[in-house]
Amino acid sequence: MIMKYRTRLQSLSPQFFQNPNDHIFANKVMSMRDVGDRLSKINIDTGRYFEFVGKSIADKLDPDEIACWEQVCLDIADCGWHGYEAADAYLKLSSLLLEKAGKARLLNSGILGRSLSENGFEPAKTFFEVSLAFLESDKQVSLEVVEKTGCLLSAKYKHAASLITDYYKTAFDIALYSDEAELEAWSLAAETIMGDRARLIKFLGLSVSSKTVSWPFVSHLGSIKPPCAITYLEYYSTLEDIYGRGFLDNLQDIIINYAGCLNPMAPFYKSMIDNKVSKVTLIPPFLTSLADVRLATCLIKSSGDLPLEETSLMQLWIEQGINISNK
Repeated sequence: MIMKYRTRLQSLSPQFFQNPNDHIFANKVMSMRDVGDRLSKINIDTGRYFEFVGKSIADKLDPDEIACWEQVCLDIADCGWHGYEAADAYLKLSSLLLEKAGKARLLNSGILGRSLSENGFEPAKTFFEVSLAFLESDKQVSLEVVEKTGCLLSAKYKHAASLITDYYKTAFDIALYSDEAELEAWSLAAETIMGDRARLIKFLGLSVSSKTVSWPFVSHLGSIKPPCAITYLEYYSTLEDIYGRGFLDNLQDIIINYAGCLNPMAPFYKSMIDNKVSKVTLIPPFLTSLADVRLATCLIKSSGDLPLEETSLMQLWIEQGINISNK
């Protein structure tokens, strides 16, 4: 019966089944016509669309599964103001989701969307629209990763409808110009930053500021120290405009080393922006011997007056500077 399927779904998304009397499964099972009539009272077009989609998938689900799907559709539409828009988005997704991902994903996604709709229709509607876009692009693995982080976000900030909506919208924007590996890394970066709401909001806003930033690198930075990932994103576009992506890619190992330090990274990036001289591109090899980002910043600020082409002389000068600073 329905409780049998409830157990399968609970194993997939346990955070959305805290109440054993969840009304999705507690309601009396209705016929598809009954559900369609109730949906039509909410929005007549939604009721018609429900009957159309229902007929197209009914022979692919057993009676318990179709009853679950019908109830989920009704609950989403009945969630409140404009809930029918979220229901329409789920209906539009249903056939393709069933075809490409199977019964469990169809119902599990619906239940997740139903949970998202409890505090407004927009998070659920956006989630379903993004899911459809990912499936149409054959990015099912990416969808699962994005959905996993979305579940954690929803559990932590359950009433933050705008934040949850922005997360899924940003995921879609990233997907437009990134491959699956980059998108998955972005989602993992969001997960590492999730602990601080203000920082997460900033991360989502900065995520679309550049189409060339390396999300695996940003995710790595975030795992070391979340503020370092945000700071890197704040300065990346400007630095890329000045020096190019190749230069920034060559700095990654150095930035990782500095990320673990106590001192902020912003002055380091700002010094490269303020000292727009060609000599700055010669500096990275010399930074490997500087463990303190403040010394690295001083070196960049002085780059215009240093013989950076004289490698041996520069190394000797840096060694002497380190010795003096350690005294």
